[in-house]
Amino acid sequence: VKNDSLRAVTEQLFFTICEHNDIDPESISLHLFESPTINAFVIPGNHIILFTGLIEYTKSAEELAGVIAHELAHIQENHLEDRLVKLIGINVLIFASGLDAGAYLIAELIRTLAATAFTRDQEREADLAAVEYLHKAGMAPDHLAVFMLRLSKEESTSGVSLPVWLKTHPDSRSRAMYIMEASQEKEKENEYAPAYSGDWKELIQARL
Repeated sequence: VKNDSLRAVTEQLFFTICEHNDIDPESISLHLFESPTINAFVIPGNHIILFTGLIEYTKSAEELAGVIAHELAHIQENHLEDRLVKLIGINVLIFASGLDAGAYLIAELIRTLAATAFTRDQEREADLAAVEYLHKAGMAPDHLAVFMLRLSKEESTSGVSLPVWLKTHPDSRSRAMYIMEASQEKEKENEYAPAYSGDWKELIQARL
């Protein structure tokens, strides 16, 4: 997705989070792909992948910002490198980190990363870092907990399979609870303005 109002808003959220957390946005590439799949993940070379299915599932700009902040935290904490070393070995990691590998290897890496999870400690670290990122960017961090809890509740009430993004992030209900707790502590220090001044529902529906 290139020329699209939703992409423009997504990029603005990304740059705002980076700017307020001393993260160089030029060192990270944000990619938005047309797909109904509810998923987001990172791949070698500091690339964040967002599918439109995940964006269209969000109820607010703050929820999307929470997902972006979470993926940014995985990059900043070097979680991807740690996971890939365990999955495919250091030699392949070095080869793939510049994304100069063949198309087949890149496709295999994407499939592997989309289907496997970070450790529970890594998820907690990324969650709490995301809360801090959002707080510094002036965005309400509790929306990330709301987003995750909504996905988790759908699984328990409907019996349908969880979206991919939640499957690869284990123990989501308890994670939502500690994200909410950390967010409430931050809210004592600050009042947050809306992350998007327009109507989020209208923005999403315009694409459907």
